[in-house]
Amino acid sequence: MANVDNSTLDTKHLLTAMINLLHRTIVDANRTQAKKIYASLVDKRVVGLVRLKLESGNTLDTEVFLNAEEFVGELKFGVFRNALSAWMANAIDVCKRDEDLPMMYDETQTETLFNIPGAVVSDGQLNVMFMSMFQPAPGRLRMNLMFVDPSQFKRTDAVEEADE
Repeated sequence: MANVDNSTLDTKHLLTAMINLLHRTIVDANRTQAKKIYASLVDKRVVGLVRLKLESGNTLDTEVFLNAEEFVGELKFGVFRNALSAWMANAIDVCKRDEDLPMMYDETQTETLFNIPGAVVSDGQLNVMFMSMFQPAPGRLRMNLMFVDPSQFKRTDAVEEADE
């Protein structure tokens, strides 16, 4: 369970809501608006997305941040969007399963990393995105999108075919 501003939400429902929010604000948004968010993210800024009203009557401000330090190559908008789409597709598949989500926590148990990869190949280079969530303050929920060192992942035929 995730405690969001004194409202307890099932983690799968919270993750599903955040996937839908990312899809609506970045993947399915008009290109100009999506590129504006992307430009802020690559400039290492936290981007506010929307304010959600919870059943309790409380509000939750959602925001997103991108850590692309481990990305290999040039992170263009299309590559970013493809990586996010791959991550979201995998996360949706995991949420549909009747099993616990693959999660890890930081040492303080305040940030949850969803151990769900989103792989993308660009110019022959594999990069892998993950997402974590935490509350930087009451009433705020931040999604951290991050690329991890791709050398820790083996290329498979399925990943190589995705680039063709």
